[in-house]
Amino acid sequence: MFQGSAYKRSKNRVHVKNMYYRKLNLLGNLQLEVNTLEMQYEKLLDVYRQRDAQSASQLQIDFDHSSRNSNSTLSKAYVNLLLMKSALTRENSELRRVNEKNILMEKKIRQLIMVQDKEMSLQHGIQERNKNKPSLRMNPLTPEQYSKIVKDSYREIKAFRESKTCTSSGLRIFGWTDRHDVNEEQLMFSLDKLFSGLSLEEMAEGLWQILSDTEVLQTLKQSDADVHFHVVERPNENAVVFYYTLERRDSDQRVRAFILSTRIDLGSQGSLIIFRTLDPSTFLKHDEDGRRGRKRIEPHKETVWLNAFVWSICEFARDQQNDCRLTYGGKMNSTALATASWWYIYMLQSIMIMETRVTRSRRFLL
Repeated sequence: MFQGSAYKRSKNRVHVKNMYYRKLNLLGNLQLEVNTLEMQYEKLLDVYRQRDAQSASQLQIDFDHSSRNSNSTLSKAYVNLLLMKSALTRENSELRRVNEKNILMEKKIRQLIMVQDKEMSLQHGIQERNKNKPSLRMNPLTPEQYSKIVKDSYREIKAFRESKTCTSSGLRIFGWTDRHDVNEEQLMFSLDKLFSGLSLEEMAEGLWQILSDTEVLQTLKQSDADVHFHVVERPNENAVVFYYTLERRDSDQRVRAFILSTRIDLGSQGSLIIFRTLDPSTFLKHDEDGRRGRKRIEPHKETVWLNAFVWSICEFARDQQNDCRLTYGGKMNSTALATASWWYIYMLQSIMIMETRVTRSRRFLL
């Protein structure tokens, strides 16, 4: 009984072994057939690629006789699909590679922009601090120099007011009348107005509070101008020297000036305020502000030193203590930054702002 059972198991093992080898041989044959078909497929693709590239006549391909007769149209369509699939696969792979490269490049550019923005912000902050606190030194204004400037200025004012060659527009704008002498190189002007109900002392003090305060002065500007005033020196209680800069967005030049602002008591004749530029060749001692590092964040701007003279005289009017007459005048030279006419408009706008600040009421805008 045991021998019969052992024989059956042995016979079964032989049968299983034979089946295993048959299947193994079958798999081997199938693999060879697959390899052969893949080689034929690649050769077929090469033939069609060469045909399309060279625009040659249609090549004859040896297919199985029965397949060629019965499935010619289907075979061609299938081959075309295979060609398209192969081309699209290659294109997709190339597009994926290009996309990955672009993503990497975009990331690097974004990082670079962030670094540049940070550096630009830092440089801009430094520039703004330099504008608000310029690095330069000025030779002090001596009493003799101060006295000479005041005397020369008073003589110029008197000569202009007594001149018979000035012209007038004949207009009366908000109570202001004008006298002027304008050419392409220089502007000399005066604006005159009577203020009823405002004493000479109130007007003179109000104007001085404006013309001696840097924050208020910086508001007397046109919208297209970037203006800064900095106190450099106070020669006496009635005088202050400013360092002044003006830039316009539409110009590659930068106006600079040392300006003396001082008030003079004329006694019975009233009160005089002088606002005059100083000669930089005399008073500029050390200049770092003119060489500040601006090129990295904005175009380099050429320096132009301003030569200008502005004045105002408050006088008694109508023999009334509560009335006064204000004459606001000056002399402006044209620069590459602005013509004399531009400065004329600038001065007119400034006096209108000062008038509003001093009077604080529209009842004076006659």
